[in-house]
Amino acid sequence: MEHKANLQKLLITQIERCLCYNSFRSAVFVSSIRKLDSIVECLQIACDDLSTKGRVLRIRKSNGKCSVEFDNGSFLEIITARENSKGKRIHCALIDDTIDKDFLDCVLKPMLIPYIDKKYINDAILYFHL
Repeated sequence: MEHKANLQKLLITQIERCLCYNSFRSAVFVSSIRKLDSIVECLQIACDDLSTKGRVLRIRKSNGKCSVEFDNGSFLEIITARENSKGKRIHCALIDDTIDKDFLDCVLKPMLIPYIDKKYINDAILYFHL
């Protein structure tokens, strides 16, 4: 239960960034589809807690990922960590602590780009346990 509360807090931080910064790109990487469903549940609760009605354009869920699009061009994606995740560009990431370190170093970390004017968000990579 404590892990879910911590995850909830991290998701709220990501949603707030998406609401504050135009075209902000955030991602949550999980190690399995089962965890993806749990994160989506927490995400829906976080959106309700922040009262984002009218700011969330759509929430889409398809095989292996879920995305939330905001009215200012920002988005938050929840993705199962696989090789085909390469090529995305994001400003901030929440990463499941069970994801392999080599995968993290070779695939996920190269996706991080600075937000406007080459400024990095202080905690661009955050880890969670579920």
